Amino acid sequence: EQVEIEGGVDRGDAADRVRAAWALGLREPAASELLVERAAEEPSPGVRRHLVVVLAGLGETECVRVLADHDPSPAVRATACVALVRMARGAPEHEQLVVDRLVQDPADDFRVRVIDEAEIDACPMLARAIAELLAHPCEEVRHAVVARIEDGLPIDAAALGYRAIVEPEFGLRYQIARLAVRLDPSVATRIDAETLHSLLPSLFGADGRLPPVALDAVLNRWSAGEHLLLDGIVVHQLLAAHFDEISRHLLLQLAAAHPWATTRLEDLVERCARTPLDHAERAAGEAIVAELGDVLEEEDEHDVSARHGRTLGALAQLVAPR
Repeated sequence: EQVEIEGGVDRGDAADRVRAAWALGLREPAASELLVERAAEEPSPGVRRHLVVVLAGLGETECVRVLADHDPSPAVRATACVALVRMARGAPEHEQLVVDRLVQDPADDFRVRVIDEAEIDACPMLARAIAELLAHPCEEVRHAVVARIEDGLPIDAAALGYRAIVEPEFGLRYQIARLAVRLDPSVATRIDAETLHSLLPSLFGADGRLPPVALDAVLNRWSAGEHLLLDGIVVHQLLAAHFDEISRHLLLQLAAAHPWATTRLEDLVERCARTPLDHAERAAGEAIVAELGDVLEEEDEHDVSARHGRTLGALAQLVAPR
């Protein structure tokens, strides 16, 4: 049976050779030499990948190193590098080889496989090398790095914040920005308006409020006239949670942009009554009245819409031309 298994390593189809390699590796640890020879001669990348795993299990570090560095198949090189990382604990030269390959290898699918699969907990050099690939030209590589960051890959907050600004692909930029704001809320003041808009719903805390830095970013951009596509839900949350922190001028702008999302309308009218409105505030108030004016005709004093209508009537008087 032993002779038959050994013969199967270099005969039959690829599946037969894989089964023979595993059987030989599991039954006969002393068969390393035969498997090393087979790895050098095996034409199928799929079989060579299995041979890498078997050889790694047998402790054939040098053979795995050779395959990691020189195999013509990116998939085999990646499998060998992942195996080498697992074998590299306490051997920085093995980790260094993987780092060098990660930087120098011509194949991006090799990089993606290593980033996805390598165990980096005890490999600080490799962890740093993977984090630096967040700036790699290949989008798939950057996606793989972000996935590892989400799984806990350490990364410098400043580097992550910078990528949140310069990343060209929107979906990836959103993911990076979400991670960056967790590490450094001031990133919210630097990312583009579209990304900030998409990010806002995830920034509200359990108390329904935005972090102060994020709130300032939104209000400053809106005040400056930057096109920030706030939707009605976000406006509703902003006005409900931060009404007293928002200027009257900006409250009216937000309410005019999303009248049906407006909360605390009575308080808004009360603030409008304190001092005369400027031209822009009157225009915003007129827009609110025009949009919500269909409730002005309600008369039942116990009806919520009637109360709302009376509030709008008071606002209409305040914004009427003098």
